[in-house]
Amino acid sequence: MALMSKIALKGQELDPKQRTLLFRQLAQSERAGLTVLDSIRILLESADPLLRQRLSVFRKQLAANAPISRAGLRSGIFLPWEERLIQAAEISGKLADSYSALARRHADRALRRRNLWRGMTFPLVLFALAILVSPLPALLFGNIGPGRFLLDTVGRLMLFFGSLYLLTWSWRRLGATGADNTLFRLLLRIPWFGKLIRRQQQYNYLSSLALLLDAGVPAFDALGIAADSVSHPTLRTQFAQAEEAVRSGSGVTEALAFSDTLGDEEAINLVRSGEFSGRLSEMLHHVARQLNEQQNSQFKSLTDWAPKLAYAAIVILFLLE
Repeated sequence: MALMSKIALKGQELDPKQRTLLFRQLAQSERAGLTVLDSIRILLESADPLLRQRLSVFRKQLAANAPISRAGLRSGIFLPWEERLIQAAEISGKLADSYSALARRHADRALRRRNLWRGMTFPLVLFALAILVSPLPALLFGNIGPGRFLLDTVGRLMLFFGSLYLLTWSWRRLGATGADNTLFRLLLRIPWFGKLIRRQQQYNYLSSLALLLDAGVPAFDALGIAADSVSHPTLRTQFAQAEEAVRSGSGVTEALAFSDTLGDEEAINLVRSGEFSGRLSEMLHHVARQLNEQQNSQFKSLTDWAPKLAYAAIVILFLLE
């Protein structure tokens, strides 16, 4: 039974909304002087079944005197890189700040997902109806039989929703560290979307690195842990080169530029000035915020244009019939 429980925990990831709720409550409790067990008790009142299951395991781990970071990892509450960040924050006394930063990061992802699906719900319903309705005239006039009608409609719907599920599953997996995957590598090559994914992963890396440095983690270790927060396998390998460069004697800015994690020259100069002035984490936070604003703008464009493209696809579908 214990083995089956572990498999179940590994099989499902907490979504951004659940993670936001979790880290926001942990931050509030930490600032109010409450214990983690108090946080769990409060969260259990409103948690859905998946989060409630993880919280129950989390509570058992804490009752067995496991550290917060290790208990969270074992219960599936924290991702591996989050566990190492929280471990460092616990030592440095900055748990509340780390929890709040993680809550904001997951809240941004949840908001983008919600806005996109809100705009796409009606067009998707219309598109599905269009697929069902388009072969009806041919069926009514006897040009096709019931079998062909079912094949055309059900087959198209299965292909459409299957492709949609595959894309959304891949996108969700980009929110958590995953294994190498051919689809992940292909996503990076898609025009416009590839740039969005790269920017998203750069933001994850730099914001994680800044948080780790704030928590007192040495740059040698922080660079490696931050790379673990990057879920895209190709970019994770690329960004991990920064740690190798620093261990070989390079400065942090040069290492980040070498691994192409900063992007343009302006960002490189900002981080370099922060490194020389002793304000490295502050400058990294600033660059990360700029990346976040840029990806918010891209997601806004995606949210605005995706429904229009769906309506255009509906018109094309009818014209082709």
